[in-house]
Amino acid sequence: MISYDEFKEMCISSTGYAYHRPFICKGSIEKANIFLVGINPATPISSNEMTLDDYVRLVMSYENFINYYKQKRINNNKPEFSKTRVGINSFVDWINENTGFSVVETDIITYPTKSVDELRPIPKEIKTKGMKNFLFLLNRMQPKLIILYGKKTVKYFNRLSKLELKSNLPVINKQLSIVDIEKNKLLGEVIYNDGSKGKVIGCRHFRQYGKDGKTFSLFRSNVIESLELFK
Repeated sequence: MISYDEFKEMCISSTGYAYHRPFICKGSIEKANIFLVGINPATPISSNEMTLDDYVRLVMSYENFINYYKQKRINNNKPEFSKTRVGINSFVDWINENTGFSVVETDIITYPTKSVDELRPIPKEIKTKGMKNFLFLLNRMQPKLIILYGKKTVKYFNRLSKLELKSNLPVINKQLSIVDIEKNKLLGEVIYNDGSKGKVIGCRHFRQYGKDGKTFSLFRSNVIESLELFK
């Protein structure tokens, strides 16, 4: 679906800045009908650590990337996994076990920073490329279900979809909490270049998911219900 050269092109960044991380995917990319979307990745890797080709090969291998991620955190005296990564890993495994689908983990802006706050001063052209990467992936891979986690992600996606995608997403009330958004079974749909559609739902940030996702049980039911529509 995405060639090595296409992936490599998406990873290229400006001199002195970290590589972009277009996506990672555990399992078969051919079975990836779900996009799990955040604002931007949180593990910057630059040319000081490895060459572009080595980076591309690393990120295209889910297992190798996760191993590198863990070691990098250990080297910085941090736990192997952040709370967000614990939650995402658990949810991705749950999806695979209950549906057989793989999940593409991607972001609205594919440029990684240690925190969302550090994204603000990044040059506009880098962030613009990150958004173009995301839009390219959406239209190329055409996920049946797009899961936006965190209210900021919902806002970013809503804004981006109005400018760059055909969609029927409603304007999100600023007073609406992410819990209320999560209870809504469907935020709307996006329409891809060929006219096919992808459903969009939102949920709390995955740092709240934990190892078992018990507090996300209603949301998981909504996910299954949404996926049933595609069978």
